Amino acid sequence: MAAAAGDSDVTLLAAIVAHGQRTQPPRDVVLRHEEAETASLLQRCRQLGLIEGMLCRARICAGRWDSDPACH
Repeated sequence: MAAAAGDSDVTLLAAIVAHGQRTQPPRDVVLRHEEAETASLLQRCRQLGLIEGMLCRARICAGRWDSDPACH
């Protein structure tokens, strides 16, 4: 009987994990490429949420705060 209970626990956990994977929004990793426009990269950063967006903006604008108008 204990084996049957263990199997149902495994089934339940597998269902929870599968459900969580379907409902999570896909993560966007914004990386700078020389041909990419800073303004469009920063727009993608804004879609990540408050903290992740701020970190993304700092990464994209690193070394460009004074030279790139989109980083002001």
